[in-house]
Amino acid sequence: MLLHRIDGLPDAVDAALNVRLGRRQRAIAAARADPEPIVAAIFAKLPLALLVVMPLFAARLKLVHWPRHRLYTEHLVIALHRHAFLFLALVLLSLVGLASRQLAPGGAMSVALDWTSRLVLLWMPLHLLLMQKRVYGGCWARTLSEYAVTGFGWVVRVATAVSFGAIAGLMSL
Repeated sequence: MLLHRIDGLPDAVDAALNVRLGRRQRAIAAARADPEPIVAAIFAKLPLALLVVMPLFAARLKLVHWPRHRLYTEHLVIALHRHAFLFLALVLLSLVGLASRQLAPGGAMSVALDWTSRLVLLWMPLHLLLMQKRVYGGCWARTLSEYAVTGFGWVVRVATAVSFGAIAGLMSL
């Protein structure tokens, strides 16, 4: 059964496109019914996205901190540290989330796990800011402005990489 007919295309090509269109429509309907597999697919792509973004982030650090005459490899080590810390924090958040789902909501342990995840989420940007201040020095105003520039660029790059990964994952459904 053809879902859509495109004039001028051979019947075989039109049928193949309709098979793919039907698959996409079923995948979208399934995602609306249960979005968890899509969310899991996106989070599965996050480590790869961070790995791809790391050398780009090191290059951005090199550009932002140009007057400090550091080698690219030094910025790459800093980027490695940042990403290792973020991986560790994401693992901790995942473990806290898994443990939290096993407990009854509102219990003392559940509340403690909620606070733990909030503290980890607060500590992530604070640690990165303090690390940048310690590594690159300078006054707080300069550190905050450099942190904003590098952080915004990092978020944009990771979001772009995860989006491409999510699109690739959706296309394979």
